[in-house]
Amino acid sequence: MRFCKFCDIEDWNDPEFSRLAGEILGNGEAPRHRKLWEFAHTVRVLQEFHLLDERAHLLSVAAGQERILYYLANRVRRMVATDIYGQGAFSYREAEKEFLFNQQKFAPYPYRETHLSAVPMNALDLRFPADCFDAVFSLSSIEHFGGREAAKQSIREMDRVLKPGGLAIVVADCSVNDRGTDQILSHKDIEILSQCSSLRAVSELHWDISKSSQETVIRFGEPDFERLPHVLLSLFSSRFTSYCLVLKKPGKFEFSSGETFDGMLDSTKNLPYASKDFPIPAKDLLRAKSRVWMRRFERALDI
Repeated sequence: MRFCKFCDIEDWNDPEFSRLAGEILGNGEAPRHRKLWEFAHTVRVLQEFHLLDERAHLLSVAAGQERILYYLANRVRRMVATDIYGQGAFSYREAEKEFLFNQQKFAPYPYRETHLSAVPMNALDLRFPADCFDAVFSLSSIEHFGGREAAKQSIREMDRVLKPGGLAIVVADCSVNDRGTDQILSHKDIEILSQCSSLRAVSELHWDISKSSQETVIRFGEPDFERLPHVLLSLFSSRFTSYCLVLKKPGKFEFSSGETFDGMLDSTKNLPYASKDFPIPAKDLLRAKSRVWMRRFERALDI
């Protein structure tokens, strides 16, 4: 199994992948959509590293109210979701404030309510102590934090709260043809994120994608933008899809005590919360503007 890779339509040919996708969705179906791929691939990685376990404590950064949270709550000891709920561009679509105190409202199927917790928190300033989570994941969020420096800061925060031997799974929009924009990462961006902390990639970074995936391209602005298969997207001259980066923290791994973890989580919930601004460095603003200009120019020339 490849860990660090692009979403690929060929992955649905794997019976185990399709089975997991159907379980996560809750109806047994496995539509070929890159968001469902993010969920299923994350679960497979957790399985491969023996972290889909009743002793495990998992953290989701910029979690919103995603379906995978409920799936994992039924399979691990504690699933903790963090986001700036009720604030920002996604507050009325994917990270509603009500989720903080009423997760049941958003549940796609029955789940173990005591195993899922939500805490308001900025991805660049996680208010947990060091070395407390067995695994952390963030899906299609890090590219929206404000640029390369902000993305690196969030990776370092994940590193800090992970236990030795713990696992970080980071999925981001990445350009297949290596033409990043302000919110689409380049191959170099992914490589930088894999090296900006003590975390290290668990395998080689793969950049290939199947021909059948390349034939699924959907351009932004098309009337049937949400059609299936929904795998490869096009914006300006950039073709992109989800890329999964799997990182591991050095050290010997052991599951933590449930009582110790619960005490930590209870104390964290009582901390006052205020959204912390992370100023975007001038070089990130310049990089974003220049990338968008270049992609538009390339699109105009059809290159």
